[in-house]
Amino acid sequence: MDIPSEIDWEMIVKSTFLGHGCSWFRDRNEPEANDCTAPEPAEGMGFEIYEWTKTWKYSKYFICGISRDADRYFPEFSSSKFPAVKALTFRNSKLGARVLSSLERIGISGNFIAFGEPDSMFFGTWNNAYEMPFIQWGEIYGADDGSEVLKWSTDLFFYSTSMVQEDPRAWSIHIPSLLENMLYLSEANLKQSMLTLPRESSWEGLPLEKLPHPVLRFQDRDAAIIARQSADGNVIHSIPCPTVINVAYDINDDFTDSELDQVLGKVCDTFVELSTASVTCFIQAIELEDLNYLDVFGCNVGSILPLASHLPENVVGNG
Repeated sequence: MDIPSEIDWEMIVKSTFLGHGCSWFRDRNEPEANDCTAPEPAEGMGFEIYEWTKTWKYSKYFICGISRDADRYFPEFSSSKFPAVKALTFRNSKLGARVLSSLERIGISGNFIAFGEPDSMFFGTWNNAYEMPFIQWGEIYGADDGSEVLKWSTDLFFYSTSMVQEDPRAWSIHIPSLLENMLYLSEANLKQSMLTLPRESSWEGLPLEKLPHPVLRFQDRDAAIIARQSADGNVIHSIPCPTVINVAYDINDDFTDSELDQVLGKVCDTFVELSTASVTCFIQAIELEDLNYLDVFGCNVGSILPLASHLPENVVGNG
């Protein structure tokens, strides 16, 4: 199979070890010490921390929440800069109306899925560089201070067993670090694994302070939203999965209309790159004896599959 992505598996691995993702997503004047937060929760859970782990940095926005049940720790939602306290529909949200107008201006069409309310989730279908369709969607949340935030999401991976059964090192250190660097490379206009440019250089002049932060979620015993090609076009399915790995951007209501157009367009393009990279790396990891998914994800990732491949044989059969 031809590889249409600029992002390859070796590039992601190098970026992960060099910690480029954490510096890319760091706020201006934010202390570098904030990056390296993975060892602390691991130490708090009584895990042995190896010296190399202490230098494996990743952004605080990718820390998974920790819950405990029957003496087992497992991931919940990751950190977010915007504490969402109430789900809003697009109809009863000021930001929702602006988002729909923005999507129309930049030529993105979609539909609503009714979860409780008729217009609670807006979703659309994109194709990655392999012409494999995948879903992106938006939800609106309100905070106590009256502000609103759009959470623009995509399901990236599904896992055939429950993540709660894995060593928490996988979901507290390995996977967040890897996905952060995949996001860095997907977002960056100049994709490289040795040197990084300022993040704002890839956002057409928007200041760093206004750029949205990504969020990573491990959704346990949930469903993944996928699109499959058919003779009648793309068909949307919701499939139950023991674990779904989801990525999102929190987009607040401080943007002007033109800035909102720019941000939504950039985030959608980033997810296209991310979907392409996830399939590319799956193909390459199968062929590599070293630096494969198992080594870097830190768990039995032979069962972690990119959502855009739909079925493993779609990729493996052409590998």
